[in-house]
Amino acid sequence: MPTSSSTDSRPLKAVMSVAEHVEQLGLSRARFYELVNDGFFMPPVYSLCNRRPMFLNDMAERNRLAKETGIGVNGSVRVFYRRVSSHDTQAPTPRRSRGRGRQQVDNRLSEISSAMRRLGMESVTQEQVATVVVDLFPSGFDGMAMGDIIRAVFRQLQRPGTAR
Repeated sequence: MPTSSSTDSRPLKAVMSVAEHVEQLGLSRARFYELVNDGFFMPPVYSLCNRRPMFLNDMAERNRLAKETGIGVNGSVRVFYRRVSSHDTQAPTPRRSRGRGRQQVDNRLSEISSAMRRLGMESVTQEQVATVVVDLFPSGFDGMAMGDIIRAVFRQLQRPGTAR
């Protein structure tokens, strides 16, 4: 069963209220509506029977992906800063990349390719993504946030002359 994120193990609902969606995104309601008015997020749909705003599962997922990558549904780019919580005061544990190197890179390329398809680039292949990643990050992308990598690859693939 799909889940809304790796840290949130609740199953996705078919429909969610604005309050639930704002909580899922980690934003205030006011900031969320500013971003909706700017076109960065998809606006809610309204129930015909009670006129309540709500988000369908795929709309909520699209907005969540927009926040995670920093690339809005209208193609604009935003930077979201992490909220500091009490858990962030601990030192991060170092990652071991040596034993799993090639498999880890393949998994990340697959994740980037699927993110490109979710962002509307259905014809992009994993090989094209790998070529762009090598061009953009010749020394590798260890230690980089996945959202930053996806944003850079998306912007590169959007440029004229880039094979898609």
